[in-house]
Amino acid sequence: MRKPLLILVAIVSFGIAGYPFSTAGGLQDPALLRQRTLGMLDAPLQGREVVDLDAFATLRPVKKGTRDIVAPVPIQFEARILEAPEPIKTDYLMTAFSMVGVAPAPQVGHRMFVETDEGLVVPVYVWGGAVEAFAPGEAPLRLVGHHVYTYRKGPAIVVDGRA
Repeated sequence: MRKPLLILVAIVSFGIAGYPFSTAGGLQDPALLRQRTLGMLDAPLQGREVVDLDAFATLRPVKKGTRDIVAPVPIQFEARILEAPEPIKTDYLMTAFSMVGVAPAPQVGHRMFVETDEGLVVPVYVWGGAVEAFAPGEAPLRLVGHHVYTYRKGPAIVVDGRA
């Protein structure tokens, strides 16, 4: 009796965590049905949630020491670019895309640092198709992108353009 109960709890837990699962009727989790092709979504600006990056950067995982992976959420925010995008390893980001069904995974291999109105410095990933669009500057810009996961330092955002 214990083993079937543990299996049932594990299945429900994975479903609640946002992993793909099927119901008895063969329906897939609705959050996973939408197309996920970051950088190619062409989501209209009015469809992107405007976030206050100072407040948004305070997000932390629900459980300390973990990462909360989310279905990519289109967002827009204002920030000043401090450094031009530089190449970095993005292995965990690619794993996160795979876990939530982003296909094809976007080409992301750069990071840049942006500064909020209150002076908070936030690292963000930069989609490969938008790398050339960013250079350091004094004026804040409206950036668009996707929140992909949250880790101990805050939200991981992939910037895919400017508004």
